[in-house]
Amino acid sequence: MGIIFKFTIRNIKEKKFRTFLILFSIMISSALFFASGAMSGSVAQIMVDRIRSSVGSSEIIIHANEKSPSGYMTTSAAEAFREDMDFIAGNFFSQGLYKTDSKETVKIDLNGYVFSELQLMNPVAFAEEYKLYPFSGKKIILSSATTEKLKLKIGDSMDLKINDVKHRFVLCGIAQPKGVFLEDGRVNNAVVPKETLAALYDAKGRVSAIHLKPKDMSRKQELIENLSKAYGRYTVRETIPEEDIRRGSDTFNVPFMMMVVMVLVISVFIIYTSFRVITTEMLPIIGTFRSIGATKRMTDLVLLTESVAYGVVGGALGCLLGVGVLNIMMNMMLTESDRAAGFTAAVQYDRTQMLMAFVLAVALSVVSSIIPIIRVSRISVKDIVLNKIESIKKKKRYKLWLGLILLAAVIIAPRMAPRNAAIPIDMLCLVFASISVTFLIPYITGGFIKLFEGIYLFIFGNEGILAAKNLRENKSVLNNISLLSMGISALLIINTISFSVSKEIGNAFRTLDYDIEFWVPGPDRQKLILAEKIDGVADAYGNYQVYGTELADSKDSISCIFGAEPNKFDEFFDMDIVGDKESLIRELGRDRNIIISNALKYKFGVEPGDSISLRTKRGDRPYKIIGFCETMMYNGQLAIAGDKYLKSDMQLKYYNDILLKTSKPPEVVKENIKEYFSNQDIYITTMDEMEKSNNESNEALFSIFRIFSIMAMVIGVFGVLNNFAISFMERKRSLAMFRSMGMSKGQTIKMIFIEALSGGIIGGAVGVFSGIVNISIVPYVMKAIDLPIPIHYSVVLMITSLVGGAAVTLVASVSPALRSSRLNIIEAVKYE
Repeated sequence: MGIIFKFTIRNIKEKKFRTFLILFSIMISSALFFASGAMSGSVAQIMVDRIRSSVGSSEIIIHANEKSPSGYMTTSAAEAFREDMDFIAGNFFSQGLYKTDSKETVKIDLNGYVFSELQLMNPVAFAEEYKLYPFSGKKIILSSATTEKLKLKIGDSMDLKINDVKHRFVLCGIAQPKGVFLEDGRVNNAVVPKETLAALYDAKGRVSAIHLKPKDMSRKQELIENLSKAYGRYTVRETIPEEDIRRGSDTFNVPFMMMVVMVLVISVFIIYTSFRVITTEMLPIIGTFRSIGATKRMTDLVLLTESVAYGVVGGALGCLLGVGVLNIMMNMMLTESDRAAGFTAAVQYDRTQMLMAFVLAVALSVVSSIIPIIRVSRISVKDIVLNKIESIKKKKRYKLWLGLILLAAVIIAPRMAPRNAAIPIDMLCLVFASISVTFLIPYITGGFIKLFEGIYLFIFGNEGILAAKNLRENKSVLNNISLLSMGISALLIINTISFSVSKEIGNAFRTLDYDIEFWVPGPDRQKLILAEKIDGVADAYGNYQVYGTELADSKDSISCIFGAEPNKFDEFFDMDIVGDKESLIRELGRDRNIIISNALKYKFGVEPGDSISLRTKRGDRPYKIIGFCETMMYNGQLAIAGDKYLKSDMQLKYYNDILLKTSKPPEVVKENIKEYFSNQDIYITTMDEMEKSNNESNEALFSIFRIFSIMAMVIGVFGVLNNFAISFMERKRSLAMFRSMGMSKGQTIKMIFIEALSGGIIGGAVGVFSGIVNISIVPYVMKAIDLPIPIHYSVVLMITSLVGGAAVTLVASVSPALRSSRLNIIEAVKYE
């Protein structure tokens, strides 16, 4: 037994490249599996940190909703639960306007707190203080970033316009950029005494929101239910909405898992083919050991131990690499505003995730190698000794039919899968797609060879015919084609999705048929008329929008509802509405009618004529579905209703923003608007600025996806190199035979290059086909996570993939070609 183990260890050491390939495949697979699994928790943590910056350690929040009698409330009912809480903190929220020395108006978000309550909930760390205590009267605390921007010093006075009246506050504290003062450069937060701010709105003793933290977290849901009864007409909920966090992290996690599936399939194939070679090479030694008394179980255990060893080492390295990959991914996920706000890429993972990745690595190695090990175990000692192993094998037709059946399942299943089971079914289809293509490759290759034989005779002569014939039933070539197709497929999927998203974003912005979007305090009809008078403004539109509207009879919601002015909406929004667009938009103004996106149609399972009941400030209101539109705006979670009805039901007083068409360059008009509204805090952006910002954020996400796909391709390329080396060893004798019959070194090299080119073309073509099959699954995966992406196929990408496949195999064939030119004919003829 010890001798067999020693031989196995020596074999591992000698076959360095093969050992590296297996370990590399396992390491990358386990690393990406770990990173993808931990990604969900890390993304969720970033989302939680963003919320925590404003709510601190509070776990329950009470605030007004559309049914509330007022936007304010008292804390008296909450005080009944004082013994169950670590703290109860009331917050009065408002905004003020500050005019700088340069006459620029800056908006300040005012948070009114009892200072001792704030310190319990979301402690403030001070850089400087000035007569901070008692924290009452007209005192204000600003962040160090805001004071630097406004050129204020501790102890300075500042005039704030609050509720249309100017009030002078004293800067009594400059806070470090933490907690409520964690800002992204666009928001300016301030803390003022709660009673002072409430008094300015004639709301003394009342608050905008109540934050609570239970002493016993296991009773949180019970306390939410009790508080909901006490505040019957207000919203009582968790400050960290777990369902929203889960949905948000799924948006990132599911696409990553798609890539992990592709990498795992490639790794399984590489380990399987590598172990077939390992077991074949070890057959003479296994036969020797079996003939002198070693049992099948003993030799099987040795091979299995080698497999487990690869899994253990690869898994350990993969876990270490996974932490690094996760850090890189999380850093790439952070936006500029996140960095400006002080958020860091804090990775979140636990021992369970790392253990799962390690177990996956071992399982991957064992499962991938078990079939070659079993096959060797079934060979008798007699057959090994007499070298009767390579019996003539009949072509396995079942693989053709199984490949076609799996391919049909891949095409049909995603289209038939129910929404709640779509993700696991679609992921399984990605695996089936790779398996089906692998089964079909020998038959596809046979078809290509027939084509090549006819063409190569005229292009390459006899060497071309020989090269084409050498591809038949050549396991190494078929393996190369399989690996190339999988790697190219992975790259094609990501690049096609990236291309599609870019195209759809472009289409979405072309839907917005205006040049500037801006907001001014109190944007009403009067402000709209003023905007129309600004030099360079050709036309203006008041845009009503409502966000996060819940359906009355389910937990579903609509991310955004546009209020359409029937006579003008189509001039500013060129929506892709199915059917008679003009007639449907006019219909919106006649009753509570609504047009929803195709994504919502799929999500809600509705048809034209059905009604959906929306929760509005005036109660539940039924809206009749009169049509559908295709859009990527708000991730496809969009609806359009008549502005008259939406304004009434949601009790909208102001426009969300004002949209402008310009007769002069947008940048020029933008400056004119700033000058015209110089005494007010406005938000303004051009369409070009919005599109650029959107593209940058999407590029960061797809850069991470490309890391996954490139890893898949790298594994595939290493596998191709390995197969070329194996193919050369297997063909030493046949190459020498050709040479002995008069084939020159140059003709041999030419033949090898033609074989490589042919294999690359077939691999590239199959990769493009496999990619298209896999890409067809993607829209159904994305729809299942409420992120519909219409797919746009790029001919350029497909041609590039085809050329890339040929280039990879040509480069990989350089070493075998050079080695064949130095072949010793006599030694090679004797090679077994």
